[in-house]
Amino acid sequence: MARSDKGISLNQRKYALEFLKDVGMTACKPSKVPMEQNLKLSKFQGKLLFDPGGYRRLVGRLLYLTITRLDIAYVVHKLSQFMSKPRKPHLDAAYKVLQYIKGCPGQEYRAMAVTVCEVTWLLALLKDLEIHHPQPALLFCDNQAAIYVRENPVFHERTKYIEVDCLVRDKIM
Repeated sequence: MARSDKGISLNQRKYALEFLKDVGMTACKPSKVPMEQNLKLSKFQGKLLFDPGGYRRLVGRLLYLTITRLDIAYVVHKLSQFMSKPRKPHLDAAYKVLQYIKGCPGQEYRAMAVTVCEVTWLLALLKDLEIHHPQPALLFCDNQAAIYVRENPVFHERTKYIEVDCLVRDKIM
């Protein structure tokens, strides 16, 4: 988080990249999904981890990332259910999340969409409370892919999250 006269900046990209470096996964193969489909994790199957503290620290750091990375929230919630007696399959699933994070460390465009919704709601609330807010709410993003999607209407309509993307484009333009 960075504050200045111009506003507040929230970004966990650096944290995510440092996290990958700390656990030695900067050279890992990226994944397109945070968890394998139909993966069943059990409290009883798999070998107990010798040092559960490592798993707990790993999941704790993933929990911190869920502040801005809602796309991993469900998986991290599932992994946090095994903190008392983590097993090898749980650790493997946590590593899969890290591979996913490596494949898409930013996710800033989707985070921008959530922020746009919140700002729109806040401005409507201020208006209902008859509080005048004459200046536009400014939202900045340094993610080149997000900037390209915003500036190119043809590419914009072909993205995976069309409704969300159009919301951001319509509010920004």
